Formats: sequence, structure tokens, C-alpha cells
Amino acid sequence: MFDEKSTIEDLNKNIMLTESIYDFVVYVFLFLDQLLHTRIKQLHSEFLEKGDYSKINKEAKKLIQLSLRKPDMFAEVKESWLKMIDVQKGNHKIGFCFDTLVIFDENANELCNFDDRIMIELGPLNGGETQQYAKFFSLSNYAFQKHFIENQKLRKGRNYLNYDMTGIHREFKNFTVINTNVLGEFLPTVHKYRRFGNLCSAINNSLKVRLFPFYKTDVFDCKIDREKKLFDLSENEYFAPFIADGYIKALSIASTDEVDIVVFPELSLNSITLQEIKEHAKTNPMAFQNIKLIFTGSVWNNGQNIAYILSGNGTVLLETHKREPYEMYDKELGLIAENLKEKTNDLPFLDVEGIGRISYSICRDFTDSNRNTSMFSRLGVNLAVVSAYTNSTTGFIGESERLASSICMVTLMSNYCAAVAKEEKQQQVVGIVTIPLVDGKKKIDAHPILFQKGECGFCDNCEMSFCYKDYVFRKEEYEIYKADTMKGMKIIY
Repeated sequence: MFDEKSTIEDLNKNIMLTESIYDFVVYVFLFLDQLLHTRIKQLHSEFLEKGDYSKINKEAKKLIQLSLRKPDMFAEVKESWLKMIDVQKGNHKIGFCFDTLVIFDENANELCNFDDRIMIELGPLNGGETQQYAKFFSLSNYAFQKHFIENQKLRKGRNYLNYDMTGIHREFKNFTVINTNVLGEFLPTVHKYRRFGNLCSAINNSLKVRLFPFYKTDVFDCKIDREKKLFDLSENEYFAPFIADGYIKALSIASTDEVDIVVFPELSLNSITLQEIKEHAKTNPMAFQNIKLIFTGSVWNNGQNIAYILSGNGTVLLETHKREPYEMYDKELGLIAENLKEKTNDLPFLDVEGIGRISYSICRDFTDSNRNTSMFSRLGVNLAVVSAYTNSTTGFIGESERLASSICMVTLMSNYCAAVAKEEKQQQVVGIVTIPLVDGKKKIDAHPILFQKGECGFCDNCEMSFCYKDYVFRKEEYEIYKADTMKGMKIIY
């Protein structure tokens, strides 16, 4: 049992009950987090001046490394650590606790080195009773932020990444412990995909993103329940034969053009199409070989709006469900809402070397700034990807700018072409790329790049595979230019 006035004796009792290094870290972290940050740092400095500090540190480091490399030996590690803290005098016990977390942070990446699976879990990694109080997550490598810092000399400092981190949170780079009262209703999970480790080198040269706004006409039919003021969607039979062919052709062209990341909009495919794309990728290994990540856009399936991240070989890396229903206005009925039958609290994230931690949102879920502030900053999210179906992108642009300027995040958004408003030119946005920039005072700012409907030149004879918007991250002086092509605007960074 943990409470905010826990003593060293209470900490020891709690640690006796732990079953993993992550439970152990959570309890030590919570114990220290109740103390003043400056006080902890002072006591740690005093502990470092102990005559036998080097010996203590070396022994503690062996224990932490052993617990990460051989989890089945944690019981022995725990027992040895309790003996070590027992012989520390007075406030040196607190200094020893903090030093233990510092050692753990330095060795936390050992988690990946001794696991040969392609997909590994990065959080929450603690279990049992400790999850009632807090959850342990490994942090990402902040690759996108590092890219902008190296190229634009973005300032480092308190507000450089996790802008709302306080207390001892800011002392650790490779892990975080988040109190359950901060998580609220959300249940975040983080997995890491380890198939390609070369994206890190790719972004140092160039990383190419392609946004497909899909067709200018809806490929689904809307059925309204007038009594409940809800609408459901069903597949449009006329378009059904063309959707899978269009997707496969678009992805094949993207692979030929050496595109790394492809993003489709919301409600652009169905479950049959999704299966055909996965099967095509698996049975034709060379078909999408150059594509690293496919953000499929979403599928409407029995009252659920679901989007996926696929690898180029068709493997499902992440599945995310829409939480906030779309609302449309009917002259007779007023507001009619999307009939989402289940509201999930799951919030999945994907880690990829060279990019960092990725969030994938469906439409207006992305505009939940309270969720983004509490989750994205604390979990170290680097890239936000959005598949949307909206006639107004103002809220999306504003949130992407806020995330870029506050926590140095990149946002990619693909918007369904048929959804954009026809009356207002400024709202005919089918794609958004927002990146962090620096103004003359070295302050982090946001640079949104908006792709407009009609720039592709194919609107009168729409064919999905030829309507796209490209953005390239490159390690040179950034420039913006309009490509001399009918395939739309291309941006080079």
C-alpha cells in the first residue's frame, strides 16, 4: 500500500512485495516524488560525496543490470538492494534511492538489447498493485526532435521536450512513471516495432511522406436513424470493386517513388479492402518493399471506426479506435452524430527507430488538447498522424501548431477530398504537415504547410493513385518549392 506520507520503512515493505524491476522502480519513484525536487538533489549530492560511494554505485549498477538481463533473478536483486539501503545512514537512504533510479535510467535501454522479438512492449511494464498508483513507460528516442534541433539549432532547456514535466520526472530520459490520476480514463500502451533499424539513418538523409486525399466522391453510403439522430455507414457497391485496386496501385507507385510513409484519410476503405491489401503485400513481397509505414485511413465496421498502421509487408503494427463521433448538420433534424457503439479508453502508441513515438488519431480525436497535453508530452510522442474526414480544418491546424511550438512535435494529416467545403477556399485543405521552426529569437515556433484541393490537377477525372501530396525531410537547408509536375505540391525540408 502506497500513500503520500510513506517513510523509508514503508518503501521497504512495498519493495518486499514487488515481482519485477518495474514494480520496484515505480515504488522508489513514488516515494521520492513526494519530496521536494531540490531537496532530493541536495541529498543526492551529499550521497555522492561519501567515501565509499564508488563501491556502492558499482554494486547497485550490477544489480540493476542483472535485473534487466535476467528478470527471473529479480528476487535475489531485490533482497540485495534492501540490504544495501539498510546500511545507509539517515538521509543517505534517500540519496541512495535517487542514485538507484539514475543508474536504472542509464541502463533502461537494456530492455531492447536482450529481446529478439520484432514487436516488444514498452509500457505499462509494471503490474499488480503498483498499477493502482502509477504506470511505468519506457520513453522514445526523440528522433524527430533531434532532427530539428540538429538542423535548426533549436534551443535546449526546460521547455525543450516534455514541457509539463515537473519534479524528478525531468531527471530521467529513458523512462517515466505516470500517476493514474493524471491518466484519467485513458489506458495508454506503447509497443516498439524493430523490423528496420535503418530509419534513423534514413531521416538523416531523407524521409519521404505521401498524403493521399482519396476520391473527390464518397465511397460509402450514409444511413440515418431519424429517431435517434444517429447515422451509420455502409459500403457503396458501385465503388467497391475499385477501392482495393486503387489502394494497391497507389501503394505500388509510392514504393516505386521510394516513399517511406503513406497516409490515407478517414473512411477510405472497408474491411474487405484492408484484407486484400494485407494479402497482396504478403504474397508479393516486392510490391511495397520501399514503404516503411502505411497509415491505412479508417474502416467502418459494425459501429466502430478503426484505423491501422501496417508495415510494407502487410503486418498490422497498431490498431486505433475513434472515440469522438463526427457530427453533421441536417436542415430538418439538426445535428446528427456518427453512431459509434463503443467508446474505448485504449490509447495505443507505436515506437519506430529513427522517428520515435507515434500517435495515430482518427479525425476530431486529434483536437482533444487536454488528452494531447496529458499524454503526448508525458509519454514523449514525436509524431502525430491524423486520418480525417472534415470540412473544417481550423481546429486541426491550431492543435498541430500548439504541439509543434510547445513540445516540438511533427503532425501529418490526410483529409478526405470529398469532405472539404466547396464554399470557402481556405477550408479546402486536404493535407497538413506542421513542423517546428525557430524564429529570430531562437524560440520554438510552428510552420504549418497546407495542401489545397485541386492542386493535383486531376479533380475532373479523379484517380486516387495520381492525387497525392509529398513532403520530404532532408538534412539540408530547408526550402519550399512547388514541383513542376501535375502531381501536386512537393515540399523539401
